[in-house]
Amino acid sequence: ESEVRYCNCLTAGERWEQLLDESLFPGTITAPETAIHVDVLKHFDILCSTSKLAAMDFVRTLRQVTNNAFPAKVPDFEKLFRRVVRIWRMLQMRKRAGEFHGIQTKVDLLGQYFIALKCPACPHLGINISIEELVAIIKSGDLYVLLASSFIHTFTLVRHKAMLYLSGDGNYHQPLKKKINDKDDIQFMAVFHAFVEAFDAYSKELKAELENNSTCANLKAAKLQNFIKFKNFIVSGIVAFKCARHDFFLPGAVVDLHRGESFAYTDFAFRQALEPYKDYPLISACYDIACQYCKKIVPRFEKSFSDFVDTVKRIRYFTPKLHAHGHTDFCRYQYALDFADHVGRTHGERIESCWAEANLAGPSTSEMNPGHRRDTLASHFNGWNYRQLIQLASFLGKSIVSARKMRDEKAKQFKELAESMGHARIDEWSKLSTMPVVKNGDVTSVFKPKTYRGKHVPSLDAIEKRLQSSTTVIAKVKSATRTSVKFLSDGMKLETALKRLKHKKKKDYISARVKSELEEEAMRLRETVKSWRHDQALFMPEFNKIRALRMNTDIEDEVLLMPSQLPPESREYSWFPIFQMVELELRKGQANEAISGLRTALKYRASTSSRRRKVVHGNASKTRAMGVSESADLLVKHRVSTYRHARKAMLSLGLDAKDKAFPPLRDEDVRVNNPYQYKKLGSGKQLDSWIWTMGPRGEIAEDEEDEWEEDGTSSLSPFLI
Repeated sequence: ESEVRYCNCLTAGERWEQLLDESLFPGTITAPETAIHVDVLKHFDILCSTSKLAAMDFVRTLRQVTNNAFPAKVPDFEKLFRRVVRIWRMLQMRKRAGEFHGIQTKVDLLGQYFIALKCPACPHLGINISIEELVAIIKSGDLYVLLASSFIHTFTLVRHKAMLYLSGDGNYHQPLKKKINDKDDIQFMAVFHAFVEAFDAYSKELKAELENNSTCANLKAAKLQNFIKFKNFIVSGIVAFKCARHDFFLPGAVVDLHRGESFAYTDFAFRQALEPYKDYPLISACYDIACQYCKKIVPRFEKSFSDFVDTVKRIRYFTPKLHAHGHTDFCRYQYALDFADHVGRTHGERIESCWAEANLAGPSTSEMNPGHRRDTLASHFNGWNYRQLIQLASFLGKSIVSARKMRDEKAKQFKELAESMGHARIDEWSKLSTMPVVKNGDVTSVFKPKTYRGKHVPSLDAIEKRLQSSTTVIAKVKSATRTSVKFLSDGMKLETALKRLKHKKKKDYISARVKSELEEEAMRLRETVKSWRHDQALFMPEFNKIRALRMNTDIEDEVLLMPSQLPPESREYSWFPIFQMVELELRKGQANEAISGLRTALKYRASTSSRRRKVVHGNASKTRAMGVSESADLLVKHRVSTYRHARKAMLSLGLDAKDKAFPPLRDEDVRVNNPYQYKKLGSGKQLDSWIWTMGPRGEIAEDEEDEWEEDGTSSLSPFLI
């Protein structure tokens, strides 16, 4: 506390003006009794923006610093401080937006102005790109050039430089609790949230339906979303649009969610983001569920935003690269950025980078009044934009140095690949369209590996069928119920059934009904093993006595004694080489099926990740979600166990341990980039597991072999250019 004497001269100005002249921000305008130094406000603004410190904690800290022994003796000015900070932030954002030419034109439905920094690196007609330059880019087209040994074409691919990239995402860590609010509280400024009147005018004419029930089979997250009940929240979260390349929040493009991530809310935020670019011809938009969102976007905009229909029609929609792993192949080849033209190396995931920081403010903003919450979030988001702005030059400089280096490396690799393909193939490929085509419920793309005879790799059944027709295989022995190939194939399947039964019996609690079912299953397997042992005695007579079925042994512990399980001293019999060859081929098919199934299981598990379960409320919903997740975990473990068992058997049968077609499956190899979990440090530099890129070619005819090689090579092209 200190005494303040005001100047009473006629030209001195009002008291609040005199305080401001001395860098003191008054608590009130009429009769200020308390003032806060501008340096304190600046300090708190930066501290809050970077660490999300609450005003209450900051004031408590100042009081304790002032009098550590008796902080209660220091006046508590928390309420006044919160009020001053809100006004200070509004003035700062107006000042900052004006300095950096960030004041936008009318954006929302009521013609409100938004005060926010806009991205200077995105295309802005008349500022960093002229209409003449844009027209020239569109008219010139893009020339794709393949490099071969005797012909190297120069080409210009510039459309991606003039492309506007937008990215949208929902965030459920920014809710607002249902409580008694101050009815006089208002939103001071329209920065990223539109004024509530603007959204109310839109929502009155539209009944927002939760229409994002995904038809994408691998997007189970949408299924889990339907378990959520926001009974204790007025606002369940936010949906926002940002500049996808430079990570700037867009003015007016943040909308509060009230009943989940409905497309009605996303449409409003998208419309706000598009306002300054209504007539811009080159726009790409990324959204984690773009495959569903864009299906009916034109009818929705015809109903609500008819003046933007032409705009949304010419926009290209994509799923971010990391999220694409959670989609089916039908979606990926249509919407994944990896297979798209004119997008450069855009990954579409930058909108996720700010959520981890912004979510730190969630516990405090969820307790605020609605207007105060929007103003606080606006300050956080504007602070984020400002930090992106001041480091933009450095970021772009490092990016272009890295891009040039990578371009040279990729061009060299691409040239070597093109030279190895020959002129005829290069000429043929250069005529192909890279656009995906949907026909008869399936999607075709030049980047999609073809399916030969319905299989990518040889399955167990396919190899069994091929071996049955081979003249080198032992024919059916008299009195045997099956051929030698069928005998070994059934033995492998029987192994799996016995393991499954053993796993079921290991559960901590088994009800009487399940116990009865397991006993019946054990009896059936015992009879099956007995029948299989009968043929084993005929094909492998030396083991007739030592491997007779032991009726007093639990059937799930029975060792079948396949050729791969024989000790070295028992491999000298005349029948062993043929059985060794047959089982080795069958095990390869088993391993192929296991890896293919593991990929599907990992995608399924990723879509039911623990991060999504955190927002599921209620015992019934939690139990159901946990059951889905546990089933996915068991499926992954089963596929891993099957592959490892098959590889162990193949090594026993003579497979080279360094065989690249069947490498060892380590725990760290069992992974997929999960869009529903926070990224770990260094994950951006981590290579994909070999299970997504390696594996044998499969059973194809000789005349298809060259085509398979070409197809596998051409599928690499989006990652080389």
